[in-house]
Amino acid sequence: MDEGWFVGRGGELGVLRAAVDGVARGAGGVVLVTGEQGVGKSALLAEGLAAAAGAGCRVAWGTAEELDEQFPLWLMARCLGAEGRAAVAGGPVSDGGGLVAGGNPVLAGVERVLGLLDYWCAVAPVVLVAEDLQWADAASLLVWER
Repeated sequence: MDEGWFVGRGGELGVLRAAVDGVARGAGGVVLVTGEQGVGKSALLAEGLAAAAGAGCRVAWGTAEELDEQFPLWLMARCLGAEGRAAVAGGPVSDGGGLVAGGNPVLAGVERVLGLLDYWCAVAPVVLVAEDLQWADAASLLVWER
């Protein structure tokens, strides 16, 4: 996208680009983008984070939907793709995943997702984008918080 499209949003783009630069150098951070529906938040994020992959960052991006609140870790599964879905599901039993005996399967899924993110962060910087957090399930929010 052309930067000129974001009239008056140079400051916001600068914040996002600085955050990407920081993550690429190993400094973590959080950016919260708020605003009314339809004002271009997603487009602003896409433009501001466009250089992340080129800077060596892994970009994981997902959007929550209203019905997601009912399904634990649904947003994180969307953000993290196939590997995230496998972590949420527990992975193949032969890999030590699968059934959880005597514990909370949702919290076990949270720990598996966090383990996957820890692994990804050990390999390369990670940019995790979760849109529409107001619809996110509690377990995904727990992962986001941690």
